[in-house]
Amino acid sequence: MRNKIIVSLEHRDKEQVLKKIIEFGKKNKFEIIPKEKTLSSGDMGLNKGIDNDNIYIEFSITDKDEFKTQHISNSSVINGKRYYFYIWIDHTKNVETYHSMNKFFNEILSDYPDMLVTDETCKNFYSFEQIKKKQVPEWLLV
Repeated sequence: MRNKIIVSLEHRDKEQVLKKIIEFGKKNKFEIIPKEKTLSSGDMGLNKGIDNDNIYIEFSITDKDEFKTQHISNSSVINGKRYYFYIWIDHTKNVETYHSMNKFFNEILSDYPDMLVTDETCKNFYSFEQIKKKQVPEWLLV
C-alpha cells in the first residue's frame, strides 16, 4: 500500500468530509467499505475491481480533538503557514487507482482550496491550482 496525505490549515467537519467520500464513491461505482471492515483501521474505504486489478483507497480523517494537538512532527510550515495532517489515504498502486484518486483530489480540493496534497515523503505539497495547471508530478495528473 502507498500513502497520500491531505493537509489543512483548519479542521473540517469529519461527517461532511465522509459524506463527500461516499458521494464520490457512489458516483464512481465504488463499493463503500465501512470502518469496521477497512484493511488498515481507517474511517472508510472505497473498493472496485477492474479486470485483474483492484482499486482500494482507504481514508483516515484526523478527529477534531486531535487535529492541532498532534506532536509537532505531524504538522508542517508551508509558505509561512502551519498546516496539519488531516486526511491520510492508503491505496493500492496501479494506474486505475491513481486515476480515481486524482479525480477525488480534484473534487475535495475544489471544495476546500486551502488544502494541499502530498505523498508519504511530505517534501512537496500541491494545491488545487497547481493540479489544474499540471504543475505537479505524474501521480497527481488525471
